[in-house]
Amino acid sequence: MTFQHETPLQASESQRTHYLTERYLEHSSLEELVQRLKDIRRNMLTFSDAGIPSYDVSSSVRGLAERAAHVELELELRLATSTAIALASPEIFSPEYPKVKKAIRVWGGRSHPTSPYFVKYGKLADLKKLHGEGEIRLRPASDYSDPSLNLAIRDEELEMAVGLPVGTRLKMQCDNGEYQEIPIAGRIFSRKKSETDFYIYCTAAKYDHRLFDDFDSDACLLVHEPKGFVRKIVEACKQSYSDWLFAEKMVCYYDPLRLDRIDDISLSKHFRFWYQREYRIVLKPKDPVKKLEPIKLSLGKVSDLCELVVL
Repeated sequence: MTFQHETPLQASESQRTHYLTERYLEHSSLEELVQRLKDIRRNMLTFSDAGIPSYDVSSSVRGLAERAAHVELELELRLATSTAIALASPEIFSPEYPKVKKAIRVWGGRSHPTSPYFVKYGKLADLKKLHGEGEIRLRPASDYSDPSLNLAIRDEELEMAVGLPVGTRLKMQCDNGEYQEIPIAGRIFSRKKSETDFYIYCTAAKYDHRLFDDFDSDACLLVHEPKGFVRKIVEACKQSYSDWLFAEKMVCYYDPLRLDRIDDISLSKHFRFWYQREYRIVLKPKDPVKKLEPIKLSLGKVSDLCELVVL
């Protein structure tokens, strides 16, 4: 079920009680709260067949709706409810998605595949080379921190930071060997960095009209035989990178304020990207490399495994 609403999501009594028991947003700045609420609502954003934006509040996004309610409750506690109201309408995101209505028309009345598939969004010229000649380009993780990239793509892929639980206590060892507690103001973040740069091939595990805008694309490749497609990438990688480490998996999305451990950096992303449902292929050098350069691979014939969709 989806609906459009012009007022904040009202926290239920259980949500209020839960949040007040662990007020994990207490030390976030107003700017951070606004960005968090935007990230959550962008994740919940969906479009009707007529291209009208709304927020999805179905069970599939229950955790996001709860997070939105927590942010709004924190804003209420700070007497800043007007900030939440200003961000309540899904229409605020419409300017970011001018291609949605065209994508809806191009997609037409076709149904989504019932078996597993993935979608590669990109420029038509590049996808034509992939579809017709089997040529793909792998970018290093370090490239994605480029400030010229839009917010739906730009990310610090080589590092991640998570906030330790509120109330965490730290001690340092003094010269006399004894430990002294360190006074803490605010929240502590634990940061982890990858020891090496690595290559990423990003795809979406589900077709979504809005991703043409997010990925600055005018076409997509609908891969209906993902196992065969990935196998060709593996074989191409082994020809020149036989001793490298290879992995393929759905990306794990983490909330930096509600996580108690850090998983594999190469297969993890901030939850602001959750709606992209990324299925990722990773090629990692056996020995650490500080900076990699983009590479091209030839997969051979793939046109029988996928379909080109052009806006």
